[in-house]
Amino acid sequence: WPSADAIAEYVDNDHVFLLLYKELWARHLYARLTPTLEQRIQSWQNYCQLWNIILNRNVNMQLPNGWLWQMVDEFIYQFQSFCQYRAKLYQRSPEEIEVLRDCTKNDVWSPLAVLNYLQTFVDKSGIVAELKKDGGKHLAETEGYDNGQGKGGGSNVLKVLGYFARIGLLRVHCILGDYYGGLQAMDPMDLNYKNGLYTKVTLCHISASYYTGFCYLMMRRYLDAIKVFNQG
Repeated sequence: WPSADAIAEYVDNDHVFLLLYKELWARHLYARLTPTLEQRIQSWQNYCQLWNIILNRNVNMQLPNGWLWQMVDEFIYQFQSFCQYRAKLYQRSPEEIEVLRDCTKNDVWSPLAVLNYLQTFVDKSGIVAELKKDGGKHLAETEGYDNGQGKGGGSNVLKVLGYFARIGLLRVHCILGDYYGGLQAMDPMDLNYKNGLYTKVTLCHISASYYTGFCYLMMRRYLDAIKVFNQG
């Protein structure tokens, strides 16, 4: 892929477009190659800039829900990949270890920073109140596109990211071994509702069912685990 700097002039140096482009660029890098430590840090910084814009500005754009889920899913995947990279210190040079120390000081890919971003999406989107109101029926019917009504105006980005962030929190808590916290993160999302928005994005549906069932298994709630896996 060409660098963001190389294409900037062709998109009028649109800052948000370039952040989204870099997100896709990094996703391709992780899928096809092994990113360097510098590239891992750059990807974190790009996510921080993108998340902060979505959370703190009026983002007047619409994105496919499948892409929004992939952004959340990739964010967590890169967090997990960084943790695995950092754990293998015997393979790192003294210079890399020093950079990793700086990453720890600056909360680069730290569990708390990742959880904070996901929880902030949940809080700012108002998705919990909407799910408690009608169980997510309106969200599923409109797929997040509310024609200018509700939070975020006509944009689906903040609302849908808040929805998917709940499933992201489930996955992160599961990775960290906090299985009760994972199940709490899903409340009040109802996996028994077969027309929920999560069912419209196949990979999201798989993740929600898998990690919920795994949490039940680890808590020895075997009947609940079997029920989730059968329904999923």
